[in-house]
Amino acid sequence: MKRYFFILALWVTATGLAGRLALAFEEPDGFEKAKWGMTAQEFAELYPEAVLVSGDTKAQEGQPALAVYRITGMQPGGLHDCRVDFRFFGVKPQLFDVQCLCSDSAEAMARYLTDRFGVPTTTSESKLLWTGEKTGISFVPLGKVFSIGDAMRSRAVQLQVLKGLGSAQLGNGAGEKKEGSGK
Repeated sequence: MKRYFFILALWVTATGLAGRLALAFEEPDGFEKAKWGMTAQEFAELYPEAVLVSGDTKAQEGQPALAVYRITGMQPGGLHDCRVDFRFFGVKPQLFDVQCLCSDSAEAMARYLTDRFGVPTTTSESKLLWTGEKTGISFVPLGKVFSIGDAMRSRAVQLQVLKGLGSAQLGNGAGEKKEGSGK
């Protein structure tokens, strides 16, 4: 396994293609038939076999909702027996991320990803990354899992999470004066 990634990294470096191929990264506009920004309702109509496994597709009081739909047994690009999680977020939840865990070997998964998206923009023994202006892809061979996400929507989710964490910290008494203490 490590040898495959070492050879891939060595080839990219030796041929001087790293910079040029990174520019050639073919950014997807979604995963399979699902497109970034589609609503959970549109997704459910496209994939009726998908099961809502986490969260809710209805936002409460204008607050964003997070929902995860799962399809098991999917075979993207010739991979086998994959569990694919489609993540949605927002007041009207939209697709922003897909995570795929397959029974195939890590080498087969790396071949699928490099055949589909080209040479990774970053390689190491523990991961392969494709980083584009609109899309990010990460593959962790040890876990045999890859993730593809819409960069703009993923940043929006991260911002909401950080805002939520900040509100939770402020709401737990931090910074409040204790009566009679002067603090």
